[in-house]
Amino acid sequence: MSIRITKRPDTRKMAEGYKARTRVGMERAAEEAITEIQRRTGTGVDADGVAFEGYTPEYAAFKSGFTKGGQRRTRKSKSGKRSKVRTNFGAAAKVNLTASGNMLRLIRSKVEEVGGRLIATLFFGTAKEAAKAKGNMRKRRFFALSREQVKQIATTIRNALHGR
Repeated sequence: MSIRITKRPDTRKMAEGYKARTRVGMERAAEEAITEIQRRTGTGVDADGVAFEGYTPEYAAFKSGFTKGGQRRTRKSKSGKRSKVRTNFGAAAKVNLTASGNMLRLIRSKVEEVGGRLIATLFFGTAKEAAKAKGNMRKRRFFALSREQVKQIATTIRNALHGR
């Protein structure tokens, strides 16, 4: 007794489904990586779990012109009036790479197919924020993935492939 299969499976459709699930997993993993980079950087820790090096005395002095609530004590406008300015500055001593909040907020991701392979890329949404990040990366390795994040990315993609 035997079973004979006379119709071949549509391997192209199977491959397209696999690629679609992989893309979903990579998109999820990229967004999770961005969230973790933002969270970790906000606590003042780099990708290796090391606290950020302190600000230069000049920058600390500039930043100390802001109150803990993020308001500059005073600012003179062009018309000569003094006013308060809201920013996301905290205490001068805390290094979290958050002045306006734009640099971390503008980390973006994309998943694209290149040469038959899916590639996820994390990047900064504007050239201005990319330049800030490049300057910060000279002293503080914040825009990188930890070993734990790499493991989590693999798990997220694997879960997407299995429909979880």
